[in-house]
Amino acid sequence: MKKIFKAVIIAAGAAAVLFSLNEAAFRIRASKEPGNVIYTIRGEAVLDKYYENLDELIRDSDIIVLGECVKEKTFRSGSFDWTESGFEILESLKGELKTGDRADIDIMGRNMTVRDYMSLYKELPYELKEKAGEIKNTDIISMVYLSDRIPLEGERAILFLNEDEDTPGKYWRTGSYQGALYEEDQGDEKTEADEETYTGALGSYSLNEIKRMIENTVF
Repeated sequence: MKKIFKAVIIAAGAAAVLFSLNEAAFRIRASKEPGNVIYTIRGEAVLDKYYENLDELIRDSDIIVLGECVKEKTFRSGSFDWTESGFEILESLKGELKTGDRADIDIMGRNMTVRDYMSLYKELPYELKEKAGEIKNTDIISMVYLSDRIPLEGERAILFLNEDEDTPGKYWRTGSYQGALYEEDQGDEKTEADEETYTGALGSYSLNEIKRMIENTVF
């Protein structure tokens, strides 16, 4: 199976950054409300290609879409945890996918609630000690590689994709984490849909800017 992202792990593992803590000191609050990402553990990896700019990324992507994450499923492959993120296509900017289609994307890493993390590791990252009394059992600890992130359900992103040659319907982000721009929180500010800002490793752009760049890119 050809993968756009082939990672060579140098040093990873949540256990390496954990310290023994008194669980009672945290006073973790029980909650049924969805939590927020409160802490990220990042592993090291090497990518096949690092992009200098968005023009290169556009040229190397057969498919570019605006999508919304509608489902997450965690699985294990070899020694690593992965997340299959299902995106509903809201708008097609390049390629064969159409509005309403679904694109499943595999991302190395996973999100875990504090409840599940404590159940698995029995202790929390030392840095969270300062947040004692503020942590909910539904808050999320994210374990990813490099500058990646695992999207939450409801998050929107502009995705730069290529289809897996061996698995129709499965897609890889071009350049791994480089191939996703996530919608910024606009707060109470009202912005036209095409002018909303999306941010990623290669900068911040509005949807309109991306559309113009695609039109002006020489393939």
